[in-house]
Amino acid sequence: MLSFQDSIDLVTAGEGRWAGEVDPAYKGFGSQFGGWTAAALLKAIMVEPATKGAPLSQSVLFLESINEGAYEISTRLIRSGARLQFWRSELHQNGKCCAHAQVTMGVRRETTSFTDAVMPFARRRKRKASASGPRLPASARSSGRAGSPTCPAPRAAT
Repeated sequence: MLSFQDSIDLVTAGEGRWAGEVDPAYKGFGSQFGGWTAAALLKAIMVEPATKGAPLSQSVLFLESINEGAYEISTRLIRSGARLQFWRSELHQNGKCCAHAQVTMGVRRETTSFTDAVMPFARRRKRKASASGPRLPASARSSGRAGSPTCPAPRAAT
């Protein structure tokens, strides 16, 4: 059995056109598997001489079932810039468009590499022994006056 990549063999059938044969090993219930179809549509764009960069995104619409036999894929460059390209590919079988894809190709810039930050080492501070225990913040200390927020006044006996 061929590898998945080798199961999609495309030969040129003219400018922007590629021909292939459906691999029955990747047939689902009644039609080719969607992943195989999407890969065939993408491969047709990737083998185009005008393609720049690597695939960044792909959207596929499945219109008709793909049966055993020959198929043809047409590709069209919609727009090309310095770093991005937008392509459309269509898979036709027996005169019907069975699936089409919108693909964005891109050339990534060289960037610096980043690593995760690591907590720096800090020595433990030695605490001085205190006779009165740990020092509380001013807001938590009692003023010592009855009726203050931290020292409520005693309740009268009823």
